[in-house]
Amino acid sequence: MKRLWIAVFLLLIAVGVCVLSQWYLHRQTSVLLSLLTDLEDSYRAGELDTAAVLAAQVADEYPRYLGLAECFVAHSDLEDSRETAALLPSVLEQDHREELLMEIARLREQLEHLQGIDRLTWRNVL
Repeated sequence: MKRLWIAVFLLLIAVGVCVLSQWYLHRQTSVLLSLLTDLEDSYRAGELDTAAVLAAQVADEYPRYLGLAECFVAHSDLEDSRETAALLPSVLEQDHREELLMEIARLREQLEHLQGIDRLTWRNVL
């Protein structure tokens, strides 16, 4: 009977770790998506100084927000979004409007993919 309780306890720990990691990833990507929306809004409004600060903030704070995610998310899933976030300040500096908006849209899609990557769905389970 003691082994059964130990197994239940270990199962609860595993489920708890899964829930906490999903909550962490969703929370951190939500913050980055919010910064990205602010960046796009300020760029479209013509506030280039604010947009430059926000682009640098997204690039600099990406590792801080998603650094722990490297422990439980595949490296290939994080690498594309990390590279795109790092490109934003230089693309903004070169003043390529279409390219900047494309990179913002790409990063948004990559972060939304990260939010849904480990959801408990039949597709992910099977």
